Amino acid sequence: MSKQNDSLKKYSKVNQSSPVAKILGVLILIIALIGGTAYYFKQQSELDRQLAKQTRLLEQYNQLTADNIAIEAEINSIDTDEYIKKMAREHLGMVWPNQVVFKSGVEQDGGND
Repeated sequence: MSKQNDSLKKYSKVNQSSPVAKILGVLILIIALIGGTAYYFKQQSELDRQLAKQTRLLEQYNQLTADNIAIEAEINSIDTDEYIKKMAREHLGMVWPNQVVFKSGVEQDGGND
């Protein structure tokens, strides 16, 4: 019976945690929680930054797409007679025969002629 009591005492001593071990376990748990929380907030901050970048790039894409559509429309109109006449009037100052031109005292193109 004494052998059983000795082995029970050893077993119970092994399973009993000392206060230092308990404190150490709690500290490790707290450090792990703090580290996990810090990592979470770092990842959340990075996600917010990436979402803002995505929004900016999407706005840029939409603006460039609109610019492309306008440029394509202008390119398609270059070969039309109306466009050629308009450019001849606006940039070269050409007029049709017997056309009367009225000029104001203020230049419309900024007066750099």
